[in-house]
Amino acid sequence: MWFKKPIAVAVIAVLGSSVSAVAMAEDAGQALDKVADEFSDFAGDNSQTLVESLRNGDDLSYEIEVEKTVVDADGNPVMVDVLDADGNQTFDADGNVIQTEKTELVTEVVTVENANGPMGVGEVTLALGLADALLEDGATLEEITLALYNAETGGGILDMRASGMGWGEIFKSFDMKVGEVMRGLKSQAPAQAAFKAERAAAKADRAERGSSSNRPERAERPEKPEKPEKPEKPERADRPDRPERPGRG
Repeated sequence: MWFKKPIAVAVIAVLGSSVSAVAMAEDAGQALDKVADEFSDFAGDNSQTLVESLRNGDDLSYEIEVEKTVVDADGNPVMVDVLDADGNQTFDADGNVIQTEKTELVTEVVTVENANGPMGVGEVTLALGLADALLEDGATLEEITLALYNAETGGGILDMRASGMGWGEIFKSFDMKVGEVMRGLKSQAPAQAAFKAERAAAKADRAERGSSSNRPERAERPEKPEKPEKPEKPERADRPDRPERPGRG
């Protein structure tokens, strides 16, 4: 029949586009895995989560421990005795047992909104590369998140990006250059560690030079000796009167 060929062509086109989409997805996944591996020393087990969250524009979350007061079924604080170093009860001046509210550490999840939205693999690398240069290896998820987004100051890396700043401007605001940071990443850990050490030394040197308290006090200028007074000029003696000339005879 005449319509079999067009249908076959359409089926082939659909299959071809599906295969291409799958291949692109696989390539993108491999690229993200590679980026996550590059930052594994820096972010540890959080590397993959960070990369995927930034790529997809997901909010960032981290856990913190908060000390909270323990309450009973009625919502009242649970009181416990205050013990001394030997584990004995302590008493106030009136002989009453000293008590305090019982507390415990509770894990809470802090979620930070990703105002920047989805990013390309290159931008993810730039963002984490700058965070890596600013922080030490083994940084916690909280420290990395606050470097990317700082709700208090608005000075996080991705806060600046969301405001419209270019990557060159962002790096410059931290006194860094894109090329230096990226070269450090490509040359792997030794060069990156040397780069961080060099930056830390330069920062310490600037702080030392910029501290007025460390500068030697300027020596006071010696006072100029007073000029001796000029001796008064002696008064000129009066000129004797000229004798009269004798008259001609």
